[in-house]
Amino acid sequence: MNTSKLKLTQRTVKEHRCPDNKLQLILWDTEVKGLGVRAVRDYVKDGQRVPGAKTYVFQGRVKGAHTERRITIGRVDAMPLEGDDTNRDEARHGARQRARKLRNMMDMGRDPMAEQARAKTAEALDQERAKSEAVTLRQVVEHYVANKKTRNGPLKANTVRDINKHLDKAFSEWADKPIKSITRAMCERRHRELATGGLTGERPAPAQARQAFTVLKAIINWAMEKYRVGDEPLIRENPVRVLKGQMAPPKARNIRVPTERVGHVWEALRAIRADHAHMPATHTQADALMFMLLTGARADEALSLTWDRVWLGDDEGTWHLPDPKNGRPVTYPLNKAARELMAARPRRKGNDHVFPARSGKGHAGTPRGPAMQALIDAAGCHQTRHALRATFTTIARNVLRMDSGDVDLITGHVPTTVVDKHYRETSDLRWAAPELERIGSWITQQGDKAAGRNVVALPDRAKRANSA
Repeated sequence: MNTSKLKLTQRTVKEHRCPDNKLQLILWDTEVKGLGVRAVRDYVKDGQRVPGAKTYVFQGRVKGAHTERRITIGRVDAMPLEGDDTNRDEARHGARQRARKLRNMMDMGRDPMAEQARAKTAEALDQERAKSEAVTLRQVVEHYVANKKTRNGPLKANTVRDINKHLDKAFSEWADKPIKSITRAMCERRHRELATGGLTGERPAPAQARQAFTVLKAIINWAMEKYRVGDEPLIRENPVRVLKGQMAPPKARNIRVPTERVGHVWEALRAIRADHAHMPATHTQADALMFMLLTGARADEALSLTWDRVWLGDDEGTWHLPDPKNGRPVTYPLNKAARELMAARPRRKGNDHVFPARSGKGHAGTPRGPAMQALIDAAGCHQTRHALRATFTTIARNVLRMDSGDVDLITGHVPTTVVDKHYRETSDLRWAAPELERIGSWITQQGDKAAGRNVVALPDRAKRANSA
C-alpha cells in the first residue's frame, strides 16, 4: 500500500484521492504522528463515477508490544479534522483530538482495540442480563411446555393443563412478573396461604399447595438451566427449596371400592343404564364407569376412546391405545362383559367417540351426576374415577391372585422385570385375554350375587390346577 506524508488540512483532506491503479491510499499527518486519512479508489455505479470513501485512521504501537495497531477513527464526512478541545463530549472532538488520545493510551501501555472489545462485550452482557432478568414466570412456563421432553416424548395434554391451572390460579399474581423476582419469603408466604386456605381462602388445601409448588419448582429449575447471563445462571438457587420439610407429604391414592361392595356397585351402574328415565348423558357416564371397572383403564384413556380403535368379534375383542401414559402403543383384549357393554352402546352420527359428550364432537367429561352418586352410594364410601382402576388392580392381585407382571401390563404400567421387558409381548396383549375374562366374570358374578340371582362360583386358579 502506497502512503505519503503531509500536514493535514481541510483542503488537503478534501483533495486527497486514491488513483485508479490502487485499492486505497493513506495520507499521513505530519503534525500528529500516527494520524492519517485513507481514501479508497472511485467506483462506477449505474454508469456514474462515485468518489471512494475517505476515513480518518490512527496507527501506533502499544508500549511493550511488538506489533502496530491500525484503528479507524471515523468517516471524513462525519467529523471535522479539528474539533472542540474544551468540550467533554467526545462526539464533538475532531480527528486530531481523538488521535492524540489514542497516542496517549498506547504510550501508557493501554490497547485501545482491546479496551473497545471489552467495552462491547460488557455492553452485550448488560443487554443480555437485562433481557434475561425481564423474563416472566409465564414466559418460562410457555418455553417449558413447548420444549420439555420426557422419556415418553412431549408433555401430555393433561400435564400442560395442570401446569397452566397452577400458573393462572395459585400463582396468578406472579405470572407476569420476572421469574427472578420470586424469593424464598414469597414462596413461604404463598405456600402458607394455599395450605391453610386454599385458592379461595375458605378451607385448607395442603395437597393442592404441594402440587402447585412442585410444579413451580420444576419451572424454576428449567429457568436455572435454560436462562443464563454469560456463563452464570439467571437464578443461582431455587427459592422453592425453602419449603423442604414444610410441605404436606404426597397423598396416597388408596381410594377403591371395598371388595365386598364391588357387586353392589356393578348392579347400581347396571340399574342406571337400564333406567330410561335417566338422560342419555347419564347412561353414557354409567357405561364409562363400568368400562373403567372392567378394563382398569385410566379415565382419560377410556373417555377419549373412539370407535376406530375398538374391534368387537363374536368371541373376542380389543381396544387400542396409540399414545398411553407410558408412551408405548398397546392393544388390550376385551372381556365378554366389556364386549357386551360396547355392543350395546349407541353410535352418534358425527361423533366417533365411544362415550360422546352431550353435544358436539368431543368426548364425555369426568363422570359425575346420578351415575357417580350411584357408585358412591353402592360403595358406601367416597369414590373417585381413579378408584375403579385401583379396584380393578385389587381384584386382579388380591382376589384372583394373578401374576404381578401380568397385572402391570394389563393396567398400562412399564414392565419391571427382565422377563416382562424382553420376553413378553407388550404391544399386543391379546395373550392376556383369559386373565381379563377372569376379572370380568368375577365382577359380573359379584353383581349377580348382590342382586340375588343364582350364580356358579368361579373356581380358583390354584384349585383348577390341582384338579387338572
